[in-house]
Amino acid sequence: EDVERVKESGKEHFLMFATASGTVRRNRMSDFDSIRANGKIAMKLDEGDSLISVLPCTEDQDVLLTTYRGRAIRFAVPEIRVFAGRNSTGVRGITLGKDDRIIGMAMLNQSFSTRGLDVVAAQNISSTIYNLSSVVFLSMGNAVGIIMGQMLGANRSESEIRDSNRKLMFTSVFSCLIFGGLMAAASGLFPKIYNTTDDVRALATKLICISAMMMPFNAYTNACYFTLRSGGKTLVTFLFDSCYVWVVCVPLAFILSRYTTLAIIPLYAICQSMDMLKSAIGAYMV
Repeated sequence: EDVERVKESGKEHFLMFATASGTVRRNRMSDFDSIRANGKIAMKLDEGDSLISVLPCTEDQDVLLTTYRGRAIRFAVPEIRVFAGRNSTGVRGITLGKDDRIIGMAMLNQSFSTRGLDVVAAQNISSTIYNLSSVVFLSMGNAVGIIMGQMLGANRSESEIRDSNRKLMFTSVFSCLIFGGLMAAASGLFPKIYNTTDDVRALATKLICISAMMMPFNAYTNACYFTLRSGGKTLVTFLFDSCYVWVVCVPLAFILSRYTTLAIIPLYAICQSMDMLKSAIGAYMV
């Protein structure tokens, strides 16, 4: 009944698979038409892996994966290519740490898409460039977590640990300040790679600039996350990361997109600026 309902909606629908090891795969819903009484092969699983969730989705949605250790990742559905066959494992959705696993997957409607299809295309371009650039602060965050964990394990003094932590966080923020500046300076070049309209390219350029300006704040919150995690505060990191998205970011985007007439640029800027508040919370907690 649900399959028939989504088919009648007018959009092309897909099925998104997620496994415990962090693998995801996207198939057209039509791949699962005419299922026989003895069933069909839905997905090939590696030894020891298991299927966690299968959800219908469209290309104007985001995927949110959450893990047992309190981490989360969000990406646009089009970032996962459509697989032609069913007997395949998929691609990496999130890199998991030791003893971590996926515990859930959710589909988020992109509130920004209410401002038109050009916004969806521009946001996909911007998010792709941002995901590539975010390697800088994600790597630094991992370094913060590893080094802090080693220092705590070696019973270093609190003053020495805090001093090292401040230096590492400064390095992360400063490197992203430089990288974000370069990203903004080259923001007009990235969209030219795509075969799209000039309006979409111009909009993508502005969205990239906003994302670039927020990179230092992203770096700081990421470093705060790994600092808290290195101290074994799993619940606190879950609240700081995943819960913040659901309690602050998603409701704000929903309310502003549906109950105001804000244009996409100020709307996007306000939603992205919520990382400033998260940085302040991180500074207090660390």
